[in-house]
Amino acid sequence: MIELKHVSKKYDSGANGGVDALKDVSLTIEDGDIYGIIGMSGAGKSTLVRCINLLERPTEGEIIVDGQRLDTMTPAQLRAARRNITMIFQHFNLLMQRTCLRNVCFPMELAGVKKADAEKRARELLELVGLPDKAEAYPAQLSGGQQQRVAIARALATDPKVLLCDEATSALDPKTTRQILELIRDINRKLNITVVIITHQMSVVKEVCSHVAILDEGCVAEAGMVGTVFAAPKSEAGRRLVFPGGADAQVYNPQDEKLVRLVFKDSKTTSIPLIARLAAEENIFCNVISASTQKLSETVYGSMMLGIPSAQFDKAVAFIHNVANVQVEEVDSHVQ
Repeated sequence: MIELKHVSKKYDSGANGGVDALKDVSLTIEDGDIYGIIGMSGAGKSTLVRCINLLERPTEGEIIVDGQRLDTMTPAQLRAARRNITMIFQHFNLLMQRTCLRNVCFPMELAGVKKADAEKRARELLELVGLPDKAEAYPAQLSGGQQQRVAIARALATDPKVLLCDEATSALDPKTTRQILELIRDINRKLNITVVIITHQMSVVKEVCSHVAILDEGCVAEAGMVGTVFAAPKSEAGRRLVFPGGADAQVYNPQDEKLVRLVFKDSKTTSIPLIARLAAEENIFCNVISASTQKLSETVYGSMMLGIPSAQFDKAVAFIHNVANVQVEEVDSHVQ
């Protein structure tokens, strides 16, 4: 388990008084989870992930990984603990003068593993990431996706418990991104490694993560299961990410209607002709403002914004509440 307790990070900037990159961040990431941390540029995502392995030391707060408090460790203790927390990056960070095999061997060399044992393990890991034939190739001879696979193999060389991914797919095309995410999910399942993915791409979180935290200006705007957060975001930052168009509130009449968002929690429920039933069975005619269907962490969700006639609002909401697996919430006119 990874626990961040009231973590803040301030960078001093002389006369300007400093920059608050993180402000009182508290998160719990369970063992074996794939946890996404998403936000716009400058939200504090990379600072947060670098605090998890103490590459950045927090100004305040506690960092606890696998029951050990990292922020109070001696340098020697921290070096030992970091063997269980490895990291992959946007630009791969491979050693260009070493073959793929030697790149994967490198962390084992630093740990004092015998050369023959390190090479055997490195070949097993290259097999795991689908590159058994690239052992003697150099990074410059590989595509971006292949280089990231080598970086993942190198990250697994010390048998870590945690894999941190800092914008690890941002430099890749969409097809390669999906392949790398499938590989990360496969490794998570086979090795039960906890994965933390830092990204600004909602598609990445939707594809592979089970839980997500949305960062906004150094604070956690909201956190929870991906399906819950993305299907019906509660925070302004979450709504900006999920509904970037921001036009919903401009296409209904607040004088005559009340605005609600419906969330359909599985594919069977998503197919229910709910609006037709409201009209046919209750004689309630709603204004469909927006609707979408999306797959979030292996589950299909539907989302719909409705304008309901104010005089029939309570009757309509009572009817919707009786439909299984449909969540309904009234939203203010300024909420997108």
